[in-house]
Amino acid sequence: MLDYYNKFGIIPSVLSFSFAALINFYENFENKDYPVNDVESVLYLFKSKHTDIVFDVLANVGFWGEDLTKIDGLYKKVKLLDDIPFGHKVLLNDLKKAKNY
Repeated sequence: MLDYYNKFGIIPSVLSFSFAALINFYENFENKDYPVNDVESVLYLFKSKHTDIVFDVLANVGFWGEDLTKIDGLYKKVKLLDDIPFGHKVLLNDLKKAKNY
């Protein structure tokens, strides 16, 4: 995602949706009907209480090597797409317009 952003100067919609879906998948992972396995630092982050999980995940320098909230527009796009029922409609609209991938 960072390579794409650095090359084209825009946030890719499909990768942003994938990022939002990943966050959505890990949210409340302890109540899933199947085991969710990952390194303890990832599981710990998602077990913690958050007022804004998208911000906390993007800002986690330990995960990404940098604070992804500093990338202009990324937080807003991932936050919008994190509402999966609504987010997929936004993504499809972007794709129909061939806005970006």
